[in-house]
Amino acid sequence: MHDHGEAAGAFVVVRGELREVLPESRRSIVDLGAGSTGVVRRGQLHDVGNASDTPALSIHVYSPPLSTMTFYDASGRAPLRTEAVS
Repeated sequence: MHDHGEAAGAFVVVRGELREVLPESRRSIVDLGAGSTGVVRRGQLHDVGNASDTPALSIHVYSPPLSTMTFYDASGRAPLRTEAVS
């Protein structure tokens, strides 16, 4: 699980399939195939990973520009570390 600091983001799956996990009020899992899009609000926690054995490609954009990401334990409750992104 991670957040994107002060940035909001959006992404599109270009090839393959990604799985997005959202830990909010109820844990939800969303499988996203090629052409699918996702939106991440500022401060929202989520995790995105390849959902299959074949390669996946996605494009992510952020505003304001991504400067930090905080990573959390699997439950999304305890922050583990914050990393600068350049």
